[in-house]
Amino acid sequence: GEEIIGVPGIGFVEGMCCGCAYIGQKIGCYEDLGMQEGVHYIGYDGSLEDLKAKISYYQQPEHQDELERIANAGYEFANTHFRGEAVAKELLQKLVKIQKRRSENK
Repeated sequence: GEEIIGVPGIGFVEGMCCGCAYIGQKIGCYEDLGMQEGVHYIGYDGSLEDLKAKISYYQQPEHQDELERIANAGYEFANTHFRGEAVAKELLQKLVKIQKRRSENK
C-alpha cells in the first residue's frame, strides 16, 4: 500500500515484478509514474469498503481474465520502467535537462 505521506511504498514494484495485480489508492501518484488505473493496477478510493469490494470483484471467476490482463500489464510496465537501468537512464536525462536550463539562465 501507500506510505502515510501518500506515496507508494517500494513493495508495489516488487509485487508487480512478481506478476501480482497491484491494488492501490486512486491518489494520482501512480499516474505520475505513467501507470493507468484498470490497465496497470487496480485502483480503489482508500476506504476499507471499496478495497473489500475490489477484492471481491476480482475473486469472481468471471473476472479472472481481466485480473490476469491487469497483472500482466503491470508486470510489463514495472519491468520496463522500474528496472535499475531504466531508472538510472531517466535520472541522468533529467539531470542533463536541469543542467542545460541552469546554463541557459546564466
